[in-house]
Amino acid sequence: MNVKPEDWAAQVLKVRVVCHTAGRVPNTRASDNHWSIFFIIGENKSVQYNMTAEAGYIDGNLEVTSYSYIESRSTLRYWDFEAISFFTISMSHNLLVTQRRFDQYDMSGGGSGCRWWVYNVILVLASVGWIRPDAAASLWPHLLFKYLSLQDRTPLPMVQGTVTFTAAH
Repeated sequence: MNVKPEDWAAQVLKVRVVCHTAGRVPNTRASDNHWSIFFIIGENKSVQYNMTAEAGYIDGNLEVTSYSYIESRSTLRYWDFEAISFFTISMSHNLLVTQRRFDQYDMSGGGSGCRWWVYNVILVLASVGWIRPDAAASLWPHLLFKYLSLQDRTPLPMVQGTVTFTAAH
């Protein structure tokens, strides 16, 4: 984790789901995608929650990092969900990691692992009333595509990864 100490207490203004380019697919004009979540905490400040796995492995690794920007250079598309009630980076971390164990994730493979993880994070944030109730449902259709850097998008079926959920108390 690489979160600035002052960012833990920062109020989340917006939750941004980002589809990143993960680099060109050899011998094509297409781009692989990666998905992550940015918690926007100021005009040019954010904290990214980024679930990754090393090549050849399914064990997820959650990276949580403060940035002095709100849009990554690798962004292809993004979807914003305004915060509808007060919460901080610390509160989101407590919910997602301590309570719900979103750091314990096995990627699905097939290019869907990070998309499924992002969808479930948005589902939980909506279920506790921090973003609009229909956020996950409105995001879902957009998650079913691979976004291309020089083209529009192509369908990409969702394959579910595994999150060890625990009930919120």
